[in-house]
Amino acid sequence: MMLMYHRDFLAFVCTIVLLSTTARAQESGSKNERLSIQTHAFYKQEDLRWSIAGNLQGQNPNIYSELAWKKVSGPGIGTSVAFGIWGRIMLTASYDRSTVSSGKVNDTDYQQDNRTMPSYQATLETKGNTSYLAAGAGYRFFTGKKIRLSGFAGFEDTRQSLIILSNEITTGDADLNSTYRTSWAGPYAGLKIETGRPSTARLQLDINYCQASFSAKADWKRIDAFAHPVSFKHEAKGYVLKSKVIASKAVNKTLSVFAEAMAFYSVTAAGTDELFLADGGSLYTRLNEVKGKGGWIGLGVRVGF
Repeated sequence: MMLMYHRDFLAFVCTIVLLSTTARAQESGSKNERLSIQTHAFYKQEDLRWSIAGNLQGQNPNIYSELAWKKVSGPGIGTSVAFGIWGRIMLTASYDRSTVSSGKVNDTDYQQDNRTMPSYQATLETKGNTSYLAAGAGYRFFTGKKIRLSGFAGFEDTRQSLIILSNEITTGDADLNSTYRTSWAGPYAGLKIETGRPSTARLQLDINYCQASFSAKADWKRIDAFAHPVSFKHEAKGYVLKSKVIASKAVNKTLSVFAEAMAFYSVTAAGTDELFLADGGSLYTRLNEVKGKGGWIGLGVRVGF
């Protein structure tokens, strides 16, 4: 499966290179901005699900424990910068951070295959935060009167810090506050398509693919037999797909306002779950899969020089 992920990543990069080669002859030679800065506020919602098997072979049972976060949502802010360094080449950087103000997590353990004979079930509240950091370079390979195409590549890291809150009725724990912290980090390649006139109004579509290494650490406070503050960790390979649509309106030559909508999908292949015990021992089992999806809607301002 990982070979398929690498082929998808290479195919995506090759597509951008091919577009650059075929479209360069059609350029109009419009002047590029030297510097652009944008900041935005948004409301984000996402889901996250993972499960482990009873052993490394994915058996006994095939789904032993599963956690599913649903409608994890809250407000956020972010900023991004693009700086032209030479000709059509630019450096880019982005940072977003959001607060998890609401959401539910379902925690279920099973005794038999295919999610049968549950031995434990709980629905809990969750809070926390998420963040996104990226840095890279871009190249505007086509500039026409009404359409502009740019390719980007770099490194990004999307993180989640999720806290499972107390629920004394369901779990019997008055002070739970278990944590699960994730990272989806790796190289990315992206394509930006802009249409319209920057001096009036424009529409922008961003498509981004990240070849991600997934890692997570958890502090599972409800089980005394587990070590603390790191009770178990997860590692797997996967990818993240993102798309974003931005509609902007120019206020003057340098300032514009915009509305945006973003959606993402993330998934891993099978990986490993390493459990750390309070007596110093450790156990390994199969991490079946980690899967996430979500998006945001937001408003922002952009300044370009």
